[in-house]
Amino acid sequence: MKTPFISIITATYNRAHTLPELKRSIEAQTFTDFEWIVIDDGSTDDTRTLLLEWENEPQLNLVHIYQENGGKHRALNKGIGLAKGYWVFVVDSDDRIPPDALATIRNVSSEIEDADNIVGLIGLKADFKGKIIGEALPENVRVADALSLTYKYGIRGDKAEVFKTDILRRFSFPEFEGEKFLTEAVVWYRIARAGFGLYLVNTVLYEAQYHAEGLSSRSLKLRTTNIFGTLLFYKEEIEKGGLPIGGILRESANYVRFMLHAKTQGKAIAAVAKLPLSVRLWVCCAFIPGWIAWLVDTISLKRIAAQQYGQVATVSAILPVKVLHVINSLAPGGAERLLAELLPRLQSQGVQNYVLALDGSNAVFAESLIHSGIPVFFACQKLKQHNASNPYNPVHIFSVLRMIRRIEPHIVHSHLAPSFHWCATASLVAKRPIYVTTEHASQNNRMLLPFFRGIETFSYSRYQAILCVSKAVAAALKGWLHIVSSKIIIAPNGVDPEKFGPHIEPAVDVLERLQGRKGIAMTARFVPIKDHATALRTLSLLPQQYALVLVGDGPDRHAVEDEARKLSVFNRCLFLGSRNDVPHVLRACQLYLQTSKKEGFGIAALEAMASGLPVVASDVSGLSELVKGAGLLFPQGDAKAAAQAVLKLGHPEEQQKAIQNGLEKVQQYSLHRSAKNYSKCYHDLLKNSGNKWRVNGKYKKQTARNFV
Repeated sequence: MKTPFISIITATYNRAHTLPELKRSIEAQTFTDFEWIVIDDGSTDDTRTLLLEWENEPQLNLVHIYQENGGKHRALNKGIGLAKGYWVFVVDSDDRIPPDALATIRNVSSEIEDADNIVGLIGLKADFKGKIIGEALPENVRVADALSLTYKYGIRGDKAEVFKTDILRRFSFPEFEGEKFLTEAVVWYRIARAGFGLYLVNTVLYEAQYHAEGLSSRSLKLRTTNIFGTLLFYKEEIEKGGLPIGGILRESANYVRFMLHAKTQGKAIAAVAKLPLSVRLWVCCAFIPGWIAWLVDTISLKRIAAQQYGQVATVSAILPVKVLHVINSLAPGGAERLLAELLPRLQSQGVQNYVLALDGSNAVFAESLIHSGIPVFFACQKLKQHNASNPYNPVHIFSVLRMIRRIEPHIVHSHLAPSFHWCATASLVAKRPIYVTTEHASQNNRMLLPFFRGIETFSYSRYQAILCVSKAVAAALKGWLHIVSSKIIIAPNGVDPEKFGPHIEPAVDVLERLQGRKGIAMTARFVPIKDHATALRTLSLLPQQYALVLVGDGPDRHAVEDEARKLSVFNRCLFLGSRNDVPHVLRACQLYLQTSKKEGFGIAALEAMASGLPVVASDVSGLSELVKGAGLLFPQGDAKAAAQAVLKLGHPEEQQKAIQNGLEKVQQYSLHRSAKNYSKCYHDLLKNSGNKWRVNGKYKKQTARNFV
């Protein structure tokens, strides 16, 4: 096989929805002597399926490898080890490169390939609108190393780097157990200190999806949760030299700053904290500025949380409320997504969350929880089986008991059956925590089987509080088991309006597949209660300009696809499967349809309203209270009435009215309000329990926190 000139390396994690855009930009290159190496860093979406399809396209020269999720730096180490090209160009999976990028690299490289002291080139990055990120490179300088660009010329903002492959193999990324982030500057600066420079190219070689909002807070979170790599970076900045005095003082202050972050996290830092005696003076001199920076970090993070979630918490001197959440899995699903979005908000209200997932396979929401600083545990650690385990196995009673013994939570909060049953049974042994459960559905299979009535009555009796996501769910629960009202708390789900709306870019692949037709979105698992058949019949009654965009997966998917073929609407249906970019999919559509026979809480319909879509939904419990007054309702199963409602919302006046009413309804069901409800429940339960809680090996009475 011919050796390619350049190896494009992409590390990806759950970016099946953005990889096609990168692929198109690679296919459009005017210079084609390349290979594309994609390291799949443990993705649980359709990334593997896409890569398997693309490996048969010879123009891509694609090589793809799967690895357990370990972070971008580990993926790059693997990709560089596989690279056959003379040069390496790292391109992220949600970005793209201009059509002439590789041709420019080829032309410039011919000028420097024989220069031993020049090991690569550096160009500009722009956002998708063409705006340069950071500053342009100095015009009167042809060669500079990474340290000089930062500290001498003051160049900030991401840049596009291309390196000789053999050089990168000499400077691999350090890896720390349990850490999944390391700034690439560690390697770029090591290369600079070895005496190697970069050729400056003031041309855009890379286009990034760049969002200014929230970058600093996210960067801080990454650095504090991956503290060993962060401290290594600043240690080398001080110890290895090459910085002006001001730079050394600044990085010494940063070293102190993150050493204090490590200390507050209770992490041992001896492995990277030791500095030569000659350097300790710098750290001592910078201690006060570093302490101030750490204090500012702490205050800033609290202020950001307060602004984002609309609250300021005043916490007592006792440790935060510790809550162990037990759920069947973290695979795609409504309850699972609610947990992933809700728990980070609870962290800012004096609630310290832990998650135990009985089945660790396809845990798409685990990464976001971990990045938010929430520990996630799997009941069964089987790496070769991706932590797969059957949640219905009664042995998980012991999984719950082990976690209770390990973290000593004040509250155990179960979500969904059978996690609900295992926690109830565990309460017979571990009696000290308060047990809480959330009821997410107004109907389940257990309600239909009289045999389960005794088991359910016992299980619910073990919980001090039952949170119901809607009035419909509470009514159904009372009607089924006659549970006393004092145990039931209505805690509606909510959405984060910032994740939806006109500022979100439409999903490119959905727009392409719609081909100009009006997209009717529906987000739902393929199960009988969602009644996809009515959605298909509705589509069959609509003009050809309408298409149905179905997001989700489930056991009935093939049956629904067959029904679409029978109704001759299959070519107007987009079966997208599970997606983690639902806001972008919704923005690519013009209307939302929900045909469910029953809902616990119509979170999908609420997300559609937040996205600015008019909503048509079946007039059933869990949906009617949300959609009434905001969208249009139709009798469940009546496809003709649903089609008429869709056509009515096609008129601009009706459409605008529904959109406006929907946005107003969303404000009543914000995720901020949901977090307040959960937090109030926890604190009220602790306040009224009168129990004593174990703190640092001793039992102390837990007092409730006050919030303003």
